[in-house]
Amino acid sequence: MEEIQIIERVRAGHTEEFGRLVDRYSKMCYSIAYRVCQDIDEAQDIAQDGLIAAFEHIGSFRLDSKFSTWLYRIVLNKALASKKKSNFFEEVENISIIEQDSEEEFHFQQALDIKRALIILNEKERIIIDLYYYQDQSIKEIAAICDISEANVKVIMHRARKKMSETIISKPVNLSS
Repeated sequence: MEEIQIIERVRAGHTEEFGRLVDRYSKMCYSIAYRVCQDIDEAQDIAQDGLIAAFEHIGSFRLDSKFSTWLYRIVLNKALASKKKSNFFEEVENISIIEQDSEEEFHFQQALDIKRALIILNEKERIIIDLYYYQDQSIKEIAAICDISEANVKVIMHRARKKMSETIISKPVNLSS
């Protein structure tokens, strides 16, 4: 069933149909929330709150835009509001390694480098990188979600990529120590 048909059915009183939208978008909602708050439990709560808010306000959704963009904006706003309330401070997880073969070690090294590089980004840069690379959102969709211009999205992405590149090149993680 097409997204617009599902929304129209929910509006017509078939509230159980909203479950299809939850199934389709809950992982992305969680991902956006987690990128902001960096806490698993809080991200799950925020994603759930965002989905509930979308359900409660589905009547105000304009069918001429993408539901996902509207929903992700709701979740992002909730995550940012939650972060302001909690004065959350980021911390880097300690990662332990048990014997890995060279290919696994190489992929693990790459993952560590990317994780370390993402941590140095500011919140907006991290969100935009996540939306573009991990959630396959277009520049236009990211601009709508973050409520900024497409040109600003491109500038932020460029700066974030540059920061990440400099971090990865300047300080490689040594797995043998």
